[in-house]
Amino acid sequence: MYIAYTMGVAVNLRIDDFEWLDWVVVKNWAKHGVEPEAVESALLNTDPEPYVMRIEDGKYRAWAQAEGDGDYLFVVFSMPQRCVVRIISARPMSDREKSKYRRSIGK
Repeated sequence: MYIAYTMGVAVNLRIDDFEWLDWVVVKNWAKHGVEPEAVESALLNTDPEPYVMRIEDGKYRAWAQAEGDGDYLFVVFSMPQRCVVRIISARPMSDREKSKYRRSIGK
């Protein structure tokens, strides 16, 4: 479970499962060098927790860090079912995004 900020309001989101489309896995690896395990680790990490915002049409944007001082990732996802996350895109964060993420989580 983690905290998401939707229109400035914090809500709890729970992840029980991930849904990956084959072409998304291939695209994330080929274009950004990001593997599914890193994305899942980042979204499930509790220290620090992901910073999530609803963006549009049932999609969310997350800034997150993989467990164990892992990669900082920018992830776009939807939740087609309760507690199920469908990854749309994942890439490494830019330096500016990392800075904003660290400020948002108080580090």
